[in-house]
Amino acid sequence: MAIPLMHRYGAASDVMGEAGILNVAATSNQNVNVDVDGDLPTGCTSQYLISVGRTDKNDKYAPCGYGPISIDLGAPGVNIVTTRSKNRYTTTTGTSFSSPLVAGMVALLYAYPCDNIGQMMHGDHAAFALLVRDAILNGVDKIPEYASKCLSSGRANAYQSLQVMSLLCAACQPGEVSSME
Repeated sequence: MAIPLMHRYGAASDVMGEAGILNVAATSNQNVNVDVDGDLPTGCTSQYLISVGRTDKNDKYAPCGYGPISIDLGAPGVNIVTTRSKNRYTTTTGTSFSSPLVAGMVALLYAYPCDNIGQMMHGDHAAFALLVRDAILNGVDKIPEYASKCLSSGRANAYQSLQVMSLLCAACQPGEVSSME
């Protein structure tokens, strides 16, 4: 019996996650409930997959795939300035422009300068990947409208995610931690 494609993607994300690799995926650009209708790969249930929807400049959740189980957070993805041919610029829209922002946050947090967190990265790859994922999801700007749209109820915020990493690093150091909210 063949294993459904959705399960294979989820299993592949799990294997990579155990090696310390987080995957970031753009959800559908169609306004569909991924929890009900599915989407590949953002409908996969791997904890090592961060599924991203799109937001606009007013912090509205722009029409795209949604679902508080499958979609983790929103990120800017409407009228994104990008390059085009002949040294020109243009704007474009889509979740394919939201997910690279979150992938960049993953890279930024993987490079966070903290010896104890760095030891975790080298000693327990899977736990470190989940720590980074949690820092991203706990660092979002909470927006009430997003509660029914994505798991974190928020939009990506790199600064706040770095603050979460800072608190985690401080928790490993002597002294006091002011908050772990």
